[in-house]
Amino acid sequence: MQSDMKRLGTAKTREAKATAKILLKKKIVCIVLLMSFAVSTDMFAFTMGYAADQEPAVKKTESQDAGYEINFNDKEIRRLKNRSIKGKNYGINLRTLLKEKREGYSVVQGGCTDGKYVYYLMVSSSNQKGRILKLRLKDRKVVKRGPVVDVHHGNGMAYDKKRNRLVVIGRKARRCEVVTINAKTLKLISKVKTNYSAAGKWKVKNSDGYYGLAAIAYIPRYDCFLALQRKTHDILILDPKFKVIGFVKTKIGAKYPGTFQAMDADEKYVYLLLSAYQDNPKKQPNNLIVALDWNSENLLPYVNKDMKKYSGKWNCNNNKNGSPDAVIRIKTPNEAENIYHTVDSKGRRHFYMSEHCPYPKYVYVNKRVKERVKWKRVKVKGKYVWKYKNKYVTKKVRKRIRQTYRRDSYVYNLGII
Repeated sequence: MQSDMKRLGTAKTREAKATAKILLKKKIVCIVLLMSFAVSTDMFAFTMGYAADQEPAVKKTESQDAGYEINFNDKEIRRLKNRSIKGKNYGINLRTLLKEKREGYSVVQGGCTDGKYVYYLMVSSSNQKGRILKLRLKDRKVVKRGPVVDVHHGNGMAYDKKRNRLVVIGRKARRCEVVTINAKTLKLISKVKTNYSAAGKWKVKNSDGYYGLAAIAYIPRYDCFLALQRKTHDILILDPKFKVIGFVKTKIGAKYPGTFQAMDADEKYVYLLLSAYQDNPKKQPNNLIVALDWNSENLLPYVNKDMKKYSGKWNCNNNKNGSPDAVIRIKTPNEAENIYHTVDSKGRRHFYMSEHCPYPKYVYVNKRVKERVKWKRVKVKGKYVWKYKNKYVTKKVRKRIRQTYRRDSYVYNLGII
């Protein structure tokens, strides 16, 4: 009997010990889980606190890589539509601000802005050299008048924000040359020859000036230039040393010939300026901004330095048939010369344009003119109709005579585009 009781007590003791071990294990598991949760909570709080100090991440789209430092978000870019606008004349004459006579540096050509100041290239029609006129943008007051620089007409000009310099494209023999000017002193920095035929992008004829560059724009986000080719209307993408890193085909030359008066650009669109045809205003009575999506996201591999050597080639988003993304008609009276824009705190783009007014002189002269006049009535199939003949008559007609470079230049506010 005693032995049975002893065996029963031993069994209960073993069972109690086993139960105690199980409870201990459960306690240990619970403690480990609680500690893990606390650690993860602290790490989460630390991570959130660290992330709060960082810049907000740019939303990823199909056109960008999440690892890129410089990104492109197509969804946040506005879409342009065809429209007509009426520019507001500021009522200032750039020639008088530069204190030049009509025969001096009186013709505005290239123009650009750094957001605070605006720079105009005023050219002499007699020697094709120019001077930079620097104005304060908010009140259009003169800040500085630059010395004479040999830019040969200076058809296009852009502001390089990173290096605080002006980049100028000339005409004729200077179409294959880039001139850089210090934006602070307005003095010449350098002249760089740009023979791009070696890159196989286009042919260059420096002798007759038919090929070459016509205008230029700077893209701060990518730190690159867009240069417009005069004959083909295609665009070269240049790095800060003016080496080709990309080629964009526009296909607008057939529908919009002569679209090389000036250009402006941002990370989405390139804005090409086409002046009204002065000889035949009925064909095109207005100045035009021809806007093209130049697919800048294709540059991301280069600007993020993922590729040591990059030479991209692509088309604009203009339906591959020469139709631009948008055509904006500007109802202003004179020949447009340059276009530039600023960006406000809300990301809206305010555009400005400059024109020159030639004030041509006319004289009335006698001229023999052939006219078709009624001659006689004849009966044809039972009906009388008029027969006509040619007759020469003398009339007074207005003839435009050559002017002595009498031109004034004005600035227009085109508003938000």
